[in-house]
Amino acid sequence: MLQDFFQKYKIIIIISVVVLIIVFGSSIFTTFKRPVKLAVWGSELSEEEFEILSKNVTSVNNQPIKFTYRKIKPELFEKELVDAFIKSESPDIFLINSEQIGKFKKLIAPFDLENKEYNLNNLKQDYPTIIIDNAVIDNQLYMSPISIDSLAMYYNRNIFDSLSIANPPRTWDELLKLVPLLRQLDAYNRIVRSPVAMGIGSNITNSADILPLLIMQFNGQIIDIETQKTMLLMNTKFNGKTIKASEEALKFYTQFGQANSQYYSWDSSFGNDLTAFANNKLAIYFGYKADTEKIIDKNANLNFDIAEMPQISLSNNVNFGKFFGLTVSSQTTNATVAWEVINLLLKADNVKQLIEFSKLPPANRALIGEYYNDNLLNIFAKQALSSKTFFHPDNILTRNAFIDIMDKVRYNNDYDNAIRTLNQSLTNILYNN
Repeated sequence: MLQDFFQKYKIIIIISVVVLIIVFGSSIFTTFKRPVKLAVWGSELSEEEFEILSKNVTSVNNQPIKFTYRKIKPELFEKELVDAFIKSESPDIFLINSEQIGKFKKLIAPFDLENKEYNLNNLKQDYPTIIIDNAVIDNQLYMSPISIDSLAMYYNRNIFDSLSIANPPRTWDELLKLVPLLRQLDAYNRIVRSPVAMGIGSNITNSADILPLLIMQFNGQIIDIETQKTMLLMNTKFNGKTIKASEEALKFYTQFGQANSQYYSWDSSFGNDLTAFANNKLAIYFGYKADTEKIIDKNANLNFDIAEMPQISLSNNVNFGKFFGLTVSSQTTNATVAWEVINLLLKADNVKQLIEFSKLPPANRALIGEYYNDNLLNIFAKQALSSKTFFHPDNILTRNAFIDIMDKVRYNNDYDNAIRTLNQSLTNILYNN
């Protein structure tokens, strides 16, 4: 009987199948294919955030995709990732930040920009210069970015208003003029309220980013990513003069930590700068968008605002940024598919949903302009295009090298020797990496 049914209606069945294929194409069979399983690890995104990013990516080239995402605590991430590589059990895709590219470079299967449909020109159209200069080495892309965060100026509105300071400083010269006004002393001439957290390294959260920013604002370089050589001893042209940018930056920065300076603002007795800011003991704190929630957690009633980072010259804005994104493991057997999936994950529409949920500053040029008027992200969106960073051969060792010379030079003012010491430390890190 069943055979009679098929004989009777086989022409209709065949025509129906043909129509379905014409209308839906090969995707009609996607459901019946075995899915490609991709393990993804990260510390920057929660499980919920990754679900928001990935919920619309269900297949690639009509092949079903199944993600398993593992959120790892930031303090454990690097060790667990390295241990997984040692055991040949690494994830297919993992999240890293810009400071980790150097450390994990050998663990990454980079995306070749040489002869792909998506090449370096496409990348330049999609992302700011900070990505081109720091995620691309030898025309290979080592990470596709999700978010660019940048140093900005947090300032205490109550302190500024009480002193009739209508606007935050836009330049370093303007900030210097405010230091005596913002500084509050006790009867023994000790600082009880600091104008700004600068001058030393160890108890200033982002000191190892503020000094490199100043070097770059003085038109200097730190490490050449292509040649893998340090540039701190090089002279450069600035305002018509030949200077050593690294030395000028170090002099400017450390004056805030010297008791005999008219701009004395900070020393090792003040504790952590973010905590001091949250406790109304610090007028200006330099931090990232990621610090906003930390400040509010410490003091939900703090009356603060955020302004753009001070510049040496308003005609040439230079900011300091860091970014994080997705990359592909050198151990995966699905490297090509993994990069295709990353490309789908980071489509502007997917990333925008994540940004709206998590309030992360965008990295994609298509999204940056959309947030220029956003109450929470406007400063960071505006600074993304002028942000720079530098190649960190090892994120922890590099930061410690900067902190060490900032803490030591204020005792002897030997800036030339301090920069030579820093240059040698970075050279050693590069060599050992």
